[in-house]
Amino acid sequence: MFCTNCGKPLEEGARFCSNCGAPVEAVPVAETPATAIPVVAVSAPETPVVEPPVEEVPTLEIPTEEVIEPVEATLENAVPQQKAISYQQPVDAAPVTPAAPAKSKKKKVWIIVGIAIAVFILIVVGVAIGLKSFFNKVKEQYNIETQSDEEYIDVVREGYMFEYGYQTVGEAFEAFFSDPEWKYFQASDGDHMVQFEGGCLYDGEETEFLAQFIVDNYDFELYAIELDGVVQDSELYDGYLSVIFEDESQNGMEEDPTKGSSSNSGSSTTSQKNALESAQSYISSLAFSYTGLIEQLEWEGYSEEDAIYAADNCGADWYKEAEESVDSYLSFMGFSYTGLIDQLEYEGFTTDQATKAVDACGADWNEQAAKCAQSYMDSLSFSRDELIDQLEFDGFTYDQAVYGAAAVGY
Repeated sequence: MFCTNCGKPLEEGARFCSNCGAPVEAVPVAETPATAIPVVAVSAPETPVVEPPVEEVPTLEIPTEEVIEPVEATLENAVPQQKAISYQQPVDAAPVTPAAPAKSKKKKVWIIVGIAIAVFILIVVGVAIGLKSFFNKVKEQYNIETQSDEEYIDVVREGYMFEYGYQTVGEAFEAFFSDPEWKYFQASDGDHMVQFEGGCLYDGEETEFLAQFIVDNYDFELYAIELDGVVQDSELYDGYLSVIFEDESQNGMEEDPTKGSSSNSGSSTTSQKNALESAQSYISSLAFSYTGLIEQLEWEGYSEEDAIYAADNCGADWYKEAEESVDSYLSFMGFSYTGLIDQLEYEGFTTDQATKAVDACGADWNEQAAKCAQSYMDSLSFSRDELIDQLEFDGFTYDQAVYGAAAVGY
């Protein structure tokens, strides 16, 4: 065995060269020199072991070149890795990722809520309309079942036909005819009928007169006239009624109305009659002053002349109309004494009509001040002094204004 450093022979079992001192343990095969050759020979095949990778270098370069093209795919595939990294850092990622979906959800929720509210409103409106129709039918049925015959008769008997005069129908008919008798019945088609019967002289002969009226709520119209059981032509009605209303003391028709009577039917035009009917309809349901009614009729399209004719002949009691207007105002608003008079004058009532109506209403002006104060506080903010000043401006006295302020907590 020789030293690999200096080539001098080594003693068997020596660990260092006695000549140069180099360590001997780098050659562990000294015990079996016969196998040293194979051991050295083993190093020879190490070359081909290294060579295949060298030969495969092109093979390795090919995939490297191929990998260059899908680099973008690799980068794209890195996106989820970045998401994963951002997920590991919730401090940065948390505000970003849920932000957009959160707004979208809120928008969707508000849209759904809006649709639900709209549907609800439509349902409520539909139910309200249905209930109104239902209760109107119930009310109508109730009136049919409970209204007495006398009440239907009174609609006609106490009513007016202003184109023929200012008497009620009952006053004219009962004064003109002998043995007057009123009846009520319901026709087969459901119409409410009021029938009048009485005796009179017709061309000097005793005649049985019959008139029928259709009643609709508080309105009525002449339906038919019979003389001794013979139905008369509708064109004769105007003449008969003119005679009846013209002189209720005659107790008879001295001549056939078709031959010409002292009728006042020609004293008014068709447009004036229509305006008169409209005026009567208005004052039967609402309170109007004389000038207010004329303005309303003109707004409806009637001429000033027709409107004045209607207001002059509608038979309204303007003092009573003023009282009804006062009741209407006080039912939903608070007014002072002077404020209410001013309001009525604004509506067209005279100062006398307005003053008498307000004097007769019996209102408690302290309570009116409290009502007015509450109305102000419901919609605006007032200090105590401001509220008192406002109530005084509305026409209340100082004491009334103080009472009103106290009623709302001042």
